[in-house]
Amino acid sequence: MLSQKDRKIGLSMRKIEEHEERSNYHDYLNNAKAATSNLGELLKEELEARAQTPPSSEDA
Repeated sequence: MLSQKDRKIGLSMRKIEEHEERSNYHDYLNNAKAATSNLGELLKEELEARAQTPPSSEDA
């Protein structure tokens, strides 16, 4: 059986773990937002670059 003091310590440990998990989750989200490119953006850039360059005789 736990005393009142032990229960409070247990709750504090749970809160610390929850805080760490939330902190890790928010760090992950912030890092995920920092990614500057994705496949759609890369394809769009490539298509725009191809549209701006004149076709060469080798492509035909």
